[in-house]
Amino acid sequence: MKGQQVDNGWFENYPSPPVGLVLSVHPGDLISGEIRQISSGSWSYALTDLTSGQVATSQSPIAYDGPGTSAEWIEEDPGDQVLPLTNFGTVAFSNVSVSGAAPSLDPADNGLNMIQKGQLEAQSSLFGNDAFSVTYQ
Repeated sequence: MKGQQVDNGWFENYPSPPVGLVLSVHPGDLISGEIRQISSGSWSYALTDLTSGQVATSQSPIAYDGPGTSAEWIEEDPGDQVLPLTNFGTVAFSNVSVSGAAPSLDPADNGLNMIQKGQLEAQSSLFGNDAFSVTYQ
């Protein structure tokens, strides 16, 4: 499929590699995600494609013993190779929350841009209220 866009749902429990999901995603789909602590060191997730109604959930508890003090919302290529990034337009993240509340972020301190071979590929907007976006350049 050289030169064609491929869209996949995936989940990553860093530093473990990404895990593909049985979730058929398409450009423009609205996705909702939730990660929940089951017990100390044990977590589960649910990703819902609000456009199609598909749901992907963790098949078994995810082991994570970290402090659980951070959250990330990411738009990226999940591969470990540097591949050309497809023009994905703008991806909007909204209603982001941590423990049920909008995170308290300084708009000047957040957001990372995607840079490949010294070229800006995608840029994140400033965080405001409970939303931000990432735009292909």
